[in-house]
Amino acid sequence: MKKLNLTAKILAAALFLSLLIPVSILPQASSLVSENEDYIIKHKYLTSPELQKFVEEKIITQEQADKIEEYLKKHLEEKKKEMDKLKKMDDKQRENYLEQNYKKRPDIFGDLVSSKIITEEQANKIKEMMRRNRENKLQEVLKNEMSKGTINSEQLTKINDFLEKKREEKANLRKMSP
Repeated sequence: MKKLNLTAKILAAALFLSLLIPVSILPQASSLVSENEDYIIKHKYLTSPELQKFVEEKIITQEQADKIEEYLKKHLEEKKKEMDKLKKMDDKQRENYLEQNYKKRPDIFGDLVSSKIITEEQANKIKEMMRRNRENKLQEVLKNEMSKGTINSEQLTKINDFLEKKREEKANLRKMSP
């Protein structure tokens, strides 16, 4: 009888702790999310402020920036419609649809060039500037984390070496593809 009583006590304590731990962790998790919101690097698509920078640097004209913005809004609406369509499908239909329609990644800049909104040269300049901006933002985040003490200089060096290695691999893959 004592063993059963001891087992019941242990089981009750474990149950109580399992309910208590998630409640105590939630406030900490939400504070982590809000601290790191500034570090989120936005998606590759062009935003209005980025387009204005390109206009100021005379890479594109204001008219081209407006056309790009219009094109991106239209593209986003099409994507939303397509996602709604996908949500209504069952798993098998969705799999077949994706196999048929997604054989290669979409190329926004290629579409902008083929639509004659921008030239190939302008597209390459924009891509290069966006790449540099992403790298600069990432370096700012890493330096900020180093100043906080989250990472040390040795870890920063390892991260940068890793990123450089990945850049080289990506460049080699681009050279191989037709």
